[in-house]
Amino acid sequence: MLDTPNPEPVPTETLEEKNNKKRNALFWVGVAIALCVGVYAYFLDQKYWPYTDDAYVNAHYVDEAAQVSGPISALFAHNNEFVHKNQLLFVIDPRPFQAVVDQQTANLKLAVQQMEADVAAVDVAVANVSAAKAQLIVNQKNYDRTIVLVQKGQASIASGDDALGQLQTSQAQLIASQNQLIQAQKVLGDVGERNAQIQLAQAQLESAKLNLSFTRIYAPADGYMTNLQVRVGTMVTAQQTLFELVESHKWWIDANYKETQMARIKPNQPVSISIDMYPGIRFKGYVDSISRGSGTVFSLLPPENATGNWVKVTQRFAVKIIITDSDPKHPLRVGSSSEVSISTLKTVAPV
Repeated sequence: MLDTPNPEPVPTETLEEKNNKKRNALFWVGVAIALCVGVYAYFLDQKYWPYTDDAYVNAHYVDEAAQVSGPISALFAHNNEFVHKNQLLFVIDPRPFQAVVDQQTANLKLAVQQMEADVAAVDVAVANVSAAKAQLIVNQKNYDRTIVLVQKGQASIASGDDALGQLQTSQAQLIASQNQLIQAQKVLGDVGERNAQIQLAQAQLESAKLNLSFTRIYAPADGYMTNLQVRVGTMVTAQQTLFELVESHKWWIDANYKETQMARIKPNQPVSISIDMYPGIRFKGYVDSISRGSGTVFSLLPPENATGNWVKVTQRFAVKIIITDSDPKHPLRVGSSSEVSISTLKTVAPV
């Protein structure tokens, strides 16, 4: 009788192996759930707290230029120094401009003297007219008497001709003196400060004083001087930019958001700000305004989309965000990169 081989025993899973499979399955299910939750949280965060790192610090700054030409004679501030409004920064050599002021002051005095001389000339012309009228009356009476005597034969014809000549001469002298009076009055014009020559001299004097005042350069606002390129002795020309003044009283962020992020962004929404130069430091702010056009619209060469090769590009819109808690310990600088996140779920009162 042949022996039949015993079948090999079928391996059975142990309890530990079953538990390991369950743990692995639960792990991967948890990973999938966490991934779904993460993706959902990301899109939820982007919807209600839109974020961008295309953002830069900005502030008002002034290109300060000279209004007159000349060498720098004194310098009272230095590059990157904080200055206060109306603080004297430097002086352009004032001596040539002071000389012009002195000259125009003398010209004003001469104009006053000339006006007084013109007034006297008018008075003389008035007196000459009165004298001419008086002489005309005398010669008229003399002519009337003489012509009666000539007609009676008691006086010669020559005496009558002399009397007529004198009368005509006095008439001509009266006309001439009246014309001289008119001319003198026109030369004089208005009297006092309304006199044209005095007004011209005063205007030239004020212009000279204004140019003299331009030799002293003052800070237009509180802020930081930067890009100062002049020293004592430097020759500057009118309209030449001397430095930039970055004002310190108001800072903001120019954040460029994609158009797909703009639906819920409104003014006065709170903003969380981080600046690359200060990692770990958070600043607060609020949305001040939103641009009415995309950045490309206002570029030097705006895009032309009416072509056959058009490709849709997501546009960006500038959002101005006012920084409300700037800290002197962490001074802000124009142009520094930043990241912003806007909370679209609430609003704050603007500062």
